[in-house]
Amino acid sequence: MKKRKFMTAMLAAVLALSLAACGGEKKPVGTTDITDTSQTDTSQTDSSQIDSSQTDTSQTEKEQPEAESAEAETKIPENATEILLTNPKIQAQAKFYFPKEAKEWETKCLSKRDPVNVPQRYVYQSENADGVSLRADIRLTATLTATLAAMLENEEAEKIQVQNYPAILETTNTSWQYTIDLGPFTEGLNLYINASFEGGNEEFANIKELADVRDMFLETLTVTTDYEGKEDRSGRKYQGVGLCSLPDTMEYHGENVEVIQVLDEYHIYSLKTEVYDSDPIPTRVTAMISGTIQNDALEMEGYQEYTIAGYSGIMKQTEFYGYVSSFLRLKINEGTNYDVYAITYVNDDELTDPVALAAAVKEMKDDPDTYYQKSLELLEAMLTAAEFREPVEAWFE
Repeated sequence: MKKRKFMTAMLAAVLALSLAACGGEKKPVGTTDITDTSQTDTSQTDSSQIDSSQTDTSQTEKEQPEAESAEAETKIPENATEILLTNPKIQAQAKFYFPKEAKEWETKCLSKRDPVNVPQRYVYQSENADGVSLRADIRLTATLTATLAAMLENEEAEKIQVQNYPAILETTNTSWQYTIDLGPFTEGLNLYINASFEGGNEEFANIKELADVRDMFLETLTVTTDYEGKEDRSGRKYQGVGLCSLPDTMEYHGENVEVIQVLDEYHIYSLKTEVYDSDPIPTRVTAMISGTIQNDALEMEGYQEYTIAGYSGIMKQTEFYGYVSSFLRLKINEGTNYDVYAITYVNDDELTDPVALAAAVKEMKDDPDTYYQKSLELLEAMLTAAEFREPVEAWFE
């Protein structure tokens, strides 16, 4: 009886050791399922740290954060190529490494000129020793924090962690596709990366070198908004792609009017000014420089030709209950066009009496041209004070 108990205990121990050694299905290096209960909250960990051990180090991180950070920062993969992906439009830079392959990595910029938009996108291509194509398509950009959170709720994608970054993975017939939340850019905006790793056909998942490229990228990815060569933009407010800027305040009818950066889902920032008027009725007058648009957007039906502040384009004016809106599309220079707005509202914050508010709305309805003109004057002053520049060639190289 004692011998049988002893043998049972031995078998249980052997089984436990074999299960621990097995470890289950292998995941890409640098990623974990977000449902993995062995992971603790690492939101305060330095985002530049590289997890190369693939073991649970949460307790060590809490006890020795400085030592872990210093060690991680000095770990550079052997036989690797450093990649710096800089987005100078929004002033952010990602750094990561790729394994050195049989063919040197080639880089091609896919960022658009028509229009110049917020993402900075590159394709990196190489080949393994057998001549099999290895391709990584990577975009660095930013969007509203709420928009990115909704993107990461994609029900068709697998929720994972890439180091300390929340992310999703979509596996298609030809690629692994990652969306990685790189954390706050400014209040209300988050940086993120889209990265796709492709082998050219449905056998991509069996290409060891492509998996190695993916794993090293995920393991070494870091991001910063403080990098060498960053343009000094102090003292001015910039629209999202960095081609339009205004001083912090501008003069309008003898007064200093604040220039406001407005969060924008697609353009990062729009630039806005706002003034109040009481003649002949209380109004709130706004003007906005929104985002860059394609050349063919200047050829729209239902618009009239219009020139403002020396910029030609098209305009559509619309009356609504309590406000009138002028929507313009302007050609700023040879390579850049912009959507801009001029809107005059009845100031219902001041007109709290329903009878007075209704009378003001009727006044605007009876004489809309006066109120169109108020906001167009503000927009003209804004465009005159704005500095527009051509896209920088390096953005497309």
